[in-house]
Amino acid sequence: MGDAVVATIDAGRRQGNRQQHTGQHVLSQSFERVLGAFTVSSRLGEFEGTIDLDRADLSWDDVERVEEAANEVVFSDRPVLSLVVAPAELSQYPLRKPAEGRRPGAPDRRP
Repeated sequence: MGDAVVATIDAGRRQGNRQQHTGQHVLSQSFERVLGAFTVSSRLGEFEGTIDLDRADLSWDDVERVEEAANEVVFSDRPVLSLVVAPAELSQYPLRKPAEGRRPGAPDRRP
């Protein structure tokens, strides 16, 4: 702790990660709303990501319906917001899963 580090952020890679991460949220919400299928885990890769759902019995018709719902969100050009929320305020937000505790050793930057 306390050592200075010089770093460079790859802006293109960071932007790709942000886009994939946002897309994962849109797709997960679409699976939940259209099929009642919940995301168990997700992974972001260099060029693609994957989502694991709590069910495996999806048809191509199901996938197309979810894709249409996700595209409606994307093409509506909604703003994407990042919020830092105090733990006491979490109940005011419709979270799909409970907020997890802070990572051990991570600074507490919450208000």
